Amino acid sequence: RLMLAVPTMSASSFAVVNTHRARSDREFFDYYVGAGLASWGTAIAATAAGSLLAFHPSPLLGRIVAMILPIHFTTLIGANWPRRKPILVAATAFVAAPLAGHVIGDSHAIVMPFVLAAAFVAIDEIRAAGRRRDPH
Repeated sequence: RLMLAVPTMSASSFAVVNTHRARSDREFFDYYVGAGLASWGTAIAATAAGSLLAFHPSPLLGRIVAMILPIHFTTLIGANWPRRKPILVAATAFVAAPLAGHVIGDSHAIVMPFVLAAAFVAIDEIRAAGRRRDPH
């Protein structure tokens, strides 16, 4: 079953599906595979449209295409409301990524997610340890 889901994996399908994580494991798997398979058609159409645009560039269409990715990820982040942590992580990454790019170069796209994840896990662990020591 897991191998069937691998070809449908993407950061976007994972993020979309995880906003509905209250499902049982079987329902979650079915939902994930369905969301991933549904995204294939969109990916193929977008690739074809992008290729056509590359052969016939238009400044207006270029600006529209440049808006799609930020709008998409803003929507995914907003879908996490009222949970604040995913929104805070995204905001931190938005600020930290350009700074990290200047410091460590192109590898920041690989390093930053791990650094941010470690930082947020450490913060959670410190807070949990504090609650265990001071139950009031």
